[in-house]
Amino acid sequence: MRATLRVPSKARNRFFVKVSIKDEERLLSVITTSEETPGIHSYVDNGIVVPSTSVEKPLSVEVAATLNLSAEGKLNGNASVLVVGNGKVEAPFSGLAKANHTFTLQQNGLDTSSFNSTIKDVEPQLVSGYYRIALPEASVGIKSLGFRELPTLRKAPVWLNGTIDESYTYTITLPQGFRLVSNSNIEVKNEIGEVAIQQSATDNVVTVKRSLKLLKGDIAAEEYPMFRDIYIAWMDVNALFIVVAKE
Repeated sequence: MRATLRVPSKARNRFFVKVSIKDEERLLSVITTSEETPGIHSYVDNGIVVPSTSVEKPLSVEVAATLNLSAEGKLNGNASVLVVGNGKVEAPFSGLAKANHTFTLQQNGLDTSSFNSTIKDVEPQLVSGYYRIALPEASVGIKSLGFRELPTLRKAPVWLNGTIDESYTYTITLPQGFRLVSNSNIEVKNEIGEVAIQQSATDNVVTVKRSLKLLKGDIAAEEYPMFRDIYIAWMDVNALFIVVAKE
């Protein structure tokens, strides 16, 4: 591998790295964001991942949420996040859910971070009588790697910081007269990992379970199609929401 560093004249914390790996060449935009641990911490790229450290560290993310939807269509409840092996976590949730939570920091260290979150009177998106409820999603994990595109084939490997294990469990209680409309059930399993997503309803209680296991941090080019299958399944937008409606 060959890397060339370029620093823009007006940039204080941004620089570019031209990376050549065998037959593939990419230009990375890299930002240093931590004063405590100098070095490469984030990047913008179309597929190649440069680890922030030279030592692979397993990452574990565990999210549990208990939510209630009122007859007036307002969402209340709580959620917890436990992150192990990622360093400090500034914001536990990302996307739409980020603005819907009040966070209480339980622990935040270099190896373990945990948060409790209170969700109060959040109004899900309502379209033609259907409520689209966004499920809380952690800001760390495989999604935070920043892939913008995943081509069908690669000639170069994909390097991650280590193995990834993510687990989400959601329990949503619906008011009488409401039912679950969405039905996202996905399962992908291969040699480098697996994804399982299940949505189910018993009476007025909806349960959603999402789990991802990535068993390798160094993915060879010939293994890339398997990684791509796992990533696409995990990022399925239909699995990040549930849709409910009045009967």
